[in-house]
Amino acid sequence: MASLLKTNLGLLTLMALAASLPGRVPAALVLYEPFGDSTGTASGVLLSGQNGGTGFAAGSSWSTSNTGTANSVTVYQQGNLSGVNLSTGAPNTFDGLVSNLPTSGGYFGSVGLGGTANTTDHMFAWRTIDPSVTATFLDGTSTWMSYVSARAFNVNASSPKVAIGAGRLQGERGYQAAGEAIGMGGGVGSNAGSNTLKVYGQFWDNLTTATFDNYGPTGKQTGTGTTSTAVQVPAQAFSWASDSVTSQPIANIVIAKITWSDTGPDILKVARFLPTDGTLTEAMFDTVALSSQTWPIQPSLNQSTFNMISIAGARYFADEFRIATTFAEAVGGAVVPEPSILPAVLGGGAGLVGFTLLSGRRFLRREITGAKP
Repeated sequence: MASLLKTNLGLLTLMALAASLPGRVPAALVLYEPFGDSTGTASGVLLSGQNGGTGFAAGSSWSTSNTGTANSVTVYQQGNLSGVNLSTGAPNTFDGLVSNLPTSGGYFGSVGLGGTANTTDHMFAWRTIDPSVTATFLDGTSTWMSYVSARAFNVNASSPKVAIGAGRLQGERGYQAAGEAIGMGGGVGSNAGSNTLKVYGQFWDNLTTATFDNYGPTGKQTGTGTTSTAVQVPAQAFSWASDSVTSQPIANIVIAKITWSDTGPDILKVARFLPTDGTLTEAMFDTVALSSQTWPIQPSLNQSTFNMISIAGARYFADEFRIATTFAEAVGGAVVPEPSILPAVLGGGAGLVGFTLLSGRRFLRREITGAKP
């Protein structure tokens, strides 16, 4: 039996060596916020002060601000309607359920006032993340982010931005930030045809001013949000989808992959999917994702200072915030184990492992039955 233990010790040593090799980041969902802070009724509860989810700093809770009905950013239970009506008078049909994405808890956004009310507008929400999340933002590794968004009131809505950074989004619908940040979402214009109805990659930095301005596929965003003529509408963008006939919202699943670099530009890739796209895969993401590598100004950020996640936009619903180290975890799925890297690293490692396992079985048989090796 001692021989068996000695032999299997060699196998365990090989396995430990493989696990310690560089570039092997364990699959993990490091932050998840399903917005499950609901009363269980359609009236919902205020998001401000809620502290559910995982991956957030100890003792932290959500802070919010908005225009319109004061302090009215509201959480609704999944499966319930919000009570928000469209400009047509029809009830908004979004209920937080997404056919091709695992969801739980609730969703948040504009308060339901009935009638044709514009509802809660220019909504901001932000919360501090745990240092263990920031610790995964390492040079040469990739961070995946995802969230769901949909229109609440259908007129003058803007696709919400979601970002991680050293300060929260602020200004006109997230036109600026309180520190370096990176993420994805829409723009700041106010008219149909502007960049408010788009989804694209973005970052915030103080490259040309003392403030942290918004950059995207066209460079620095120069608009103030008061007119669509003052903003740049990127061709490298997805539409923020809704039903063109009924004006009802469609769940937009927005996914980003950030590859960090301490010596050159970070790479931000973004894709938007819909429920009609079916099962989401990393291959699908790779096929359609838009990359910051083509931008005239590219992000080069100090991600070690990032301690906050925030969202900004107008007349929207949002849900299912995830930060992960793999695509599968970012869309709520199981991670398929990667093939063994021993053959690639150890040359004849596969044969060595096979020999060790075979030897172990032979030694075990000999110890139990007395058979010769």
